Amino acid sequence: MLSNITTSTSIESQFDSALDLIRHLRPQQVEKNLSNINDLVLDLTEEFLLDIVNQPLKVLRDRIVGKDYLLCDYNRNGDSYRSPWTNTYTPPSNGNLPSDSLRQLEIEANQMFEQYDKMPFDSGVSSVYFWNLENGFAGVILVTINMRPCLVYIVMTNWIEVE
Repeated sequence: MLSNITTSTSIESQFDSALDLIRHLRPQQVEKNLSNINDLVLDLTEEFLLDIVNQPLKVLRDRIVGKDYLLCDYNRNGDSYRSPWTNTYTPPSNGNLPSDSLRQLEIEANQMFEQYDKMPFDSGVSSVYFWNLENGFAGVILVTINMRPCLVYIVMTNWIEVE
C-alpha cells in the first residue's frame, strides 16, 4: 500500500515538474521539448502531458480533393487524421465518423469557413469538425492565418433532431 502512495506522489511530482519546465521553455519549441521529456519519462508524457499541453496546429493536404485541413486532437484517431473535406482518415483508420445529418452540417460549415479564408487573407486554412455525443453533438472550429492560430472555438450542445 505504501509503495502505491509513493508511486502516485512520484508521478504527480514528475508531472508538476514537467509542466513547470514546459511553461518556462520557448513555446515555438513545444514539440521538441515534449519529445525530449518523452525520451526521459515515457509514461508521463503519453498519459498526461500530451493531453494537456497544446501543440501547434499542423496542416495536411487531402489528396482526393487537393485541399488543406488542420490536424488536431478532435479529428485524430491514433496516428490518423480525418479530413473534413472527404470524411476519410489518413492513413486509413476505422475512426469515428459523424452521423449523416451531422456530416452535412460539417460540410456546410467547412464551405462557409473556406470562403472566409479566401476573402481578406487568401492565406488561411480552416477546418470544422463535428462529432456525435450521447445526447447531442460537439464540434471545433479551427482557423489559421499564415499558419498562426487565430480562432479555436469548441461547441457542445444538446441536439434533438427534427424530421
